[in-house]
Amino acid sequence: DKSVREQIQIVTKCDINLCGDKTPERKINHYDTSSAHIYQSVNNSLERLNVDEIDVLLIHRPDVLMDADEVAEAFSELHKVDKLK
Repeated sequence: DKSVREQIQIVTKCDINLCGDKTPERKINHYDTSSAHIYQSVNNSLERLNVDEIDVLLIHRPDVLMDADEVAEAFSELHKVDKLK
C-alpha cells in the first residue's frame, strides 16, 4: 500500500508579496521573482504543509521584469537540496 503522500502531488506557487498583519512593512501587494523571495516562499510552504519536498512549484503570474536566469537558478538550487522534485 502506498502512503497518502505517495498518492498525491504537493503543488504550490510563489512570487506574490502580500500586505497583511504579518508584514506591516509592505504597503502594496506586488510580484517578486527574486531568488530570495522564491527561497523564502518555498521554505514557508514546506513548513505550513509539514512536508520535506514540493512536487511542483509555480510562478504565480508571468512577470515581464523577472530575471529568468535568476529564477531558473533558484529552482535548480532548490532541486539540488531536495526541496523540489
